[in-house]
Amino acid sequence: VMEPSSLFSMIWNMFEVLLLSYDLIVIPILVADMEPPETHFSIFMSYLSVIFWTADIPTSFFKGFVTRTGDLEMRMGHVAIHYAKTRLVYDITLLSIEWVNFAVQALARTSDVASSGRLLRLLRFSRLLKVSKMQRLLQALIQRVRSNVVLTLLGMSKVIVFILLSNHMLACGWYAVATLDPASPSAATPLLAMTFGERYSSCLHWSLSQLGFGTSNMYPDTTFERIYAACVAVISLMLLGFLLGSVVTGMTRLQTLLKVQREQEEQLRDYLCRHKVSWPLRNRIWIFLRKHTKSEKKHVLEANVEVIKKLPKAVLCELRAEVFIPILTVHPFFGTYAVSMADKYAM
Repeated sequence: VMEPSSLFSMIWNMFEVLLLSYDLIVIPILVADMEPPETHFSIFMSYLSVIFWTADIPTSFFKGFVTRTGDLEMRMGHVAIHYAKTRLVYDITLLSIEWVNFAVQALARTSDVASSGRLLRLLRFSRLLKVSKMQRLLQALIQRVRSNVVLTLLGMSKVIVFILLSNHMLACGWYAVATLDPASPSAATPLLAMTFGERYSSCLHWSLSQLGFGTSNMYPDTTFERIYAACVAVISLMLLGFLLGSVVTGMTRLQTLLKVQREQEEQLRDYLCRHKVSWPLRNRIWIFLRKHTKSEKKHVLEANVEVIKKLPKAVLCELRAEVFIPILTVHPFFGTYAVSMADKYAM
């Protein structure tokens, strides 16, 4: 049974995030029926996706989990029962949808299957249900980040990626609405004569223009297009407010994290300049202070971490054992005592 924090679990979660990201990009294009060219890479990804999600179910039976009391459950039977009660049915449903889509795509070259466009769109859209796993996977990966500055930058990057993905889906939706009736003149009339790259870039440019980033030469002509454009305008207004608020909050947090250190460095720089300290000595002082600052950041007292007080006693005891026993065993007496004891927590 694997620990949730093991290296294999982290690599497996990263593969899941990559495949879900690929689905977030490709599936809206397929649902909109933009007719992307079939390449060796797309065929490889379709096979890889089916194989990976099929292997994910038996692998999940061997993934340990943390209980509500904070204990790490690694017993095979308990892990299997927990997975069967929580996510097994949901994962089997998603895997069934994945295999049905794979089979339909393999048969889509025949005229009988290709004529049922609405069914194909519905099946393709149902694959997006897997995206619900993304939040849990990202949280598991972000927990490994140690720097608050990096966490803040990742938070801001996540907002920007969310905005771009939203515009990607709105662009695909614009093409789908514009091509509902290819026989009638609409905004899609010039798009139908373009290649896939030209179609997608034109629709993405229209979507970004709704946020106020430039203008587009495409305008809604039919009733459905006007309704969709009005809905996109409202959504874009909310996305723009969310983007600005998140960026301002992230920049404020970054400034707060770096404010004290920046003020101390400015005072030291002013002191050294006023007293005309030599450059070799200045260099030695700056190098020492940078190393000293890094070592200070590594030492955080338990009393200063309020969240630790909420941990169960068993977890708190195990945490203190891992933190303090390596320090105590540096002394020869405690080192000999720890080796002679069968249970390290006896200390």
